[in-house]
Parts: sequence; C-alpha cells; structure tokens
Amino acid sequence: MRFKVMHKIYHYEKRFGYPMCVGCGRCDAVCPEYISYSNCINRLAKEESET
Repeated sequence: MRFKVMHKIYHYEKRFGYPMCVGCGRCDAVCPEYISYSNCINRLAKEESET
C-alpha cells in the first residue's frame, strides 16, 4: 500500500507534474484484499485539510 501511494500520488507527480491516480476507483473492484484505495486517499486528504 505504501509503495502504491508513494508512486501514484507523490513520485509520479514530482516527476511529471500531475498525479498518476485520477481517483476513478476502478482499482477498488479488483483489489484482492478489498482495500478501497480511493477511500484511503479521500480520508488522507480530509485529515490533511483539517490540520
């Protein structure tokens, strides 16, 4: 999960200027561990905006 977030959100954006993840949520349906990636990102963004 850490690699996914760091690559899709941080490293890719640092390298190309925009995030790799568009927030569509299609990866949620195929995750073998049923981890909602888009939900995690939205929760992190909410936590960040509150601080």
